[in-house]
Amino acid sequence: MEEISKVAKALSSITRLRLINIVSKFNGLTAIEIYKIYKDTYNDFKYRESIYRELEKLVDAKILKKEYDKDSKRLIYKLNIKNIMINFDDDLKIETDMSSG
Repeated sequence: MEEISKVAKALSSITRLRLINIVSKFNGLTAIEIYKIYKDTYNDFKYRESIYRELEKLVDAKILKKEYDKDSKRLIYKLNIKNIMINFDDDLKIETDMSSG
């Protein structure tokens, strides 16, 4: 039940939905790169720190993952889940299709 709550809360913000959209299009970006794309794409001023906090909430909900790229020596964000389905049949649970990249 807690997992559903985390995911639902993460998806309840337009800013976080926009960040998911950016990461899904350009998989493997740093927080700064995501911030710049967000700033250039949306007419919605956010501080860099706010974007970083929103990204961390998405990581905490396991929608995004954070990895260290050894080649570029950067911390990057990637999509962790492609699809989310909430199963109401037995116990409430989230079934996910994990990203392959």
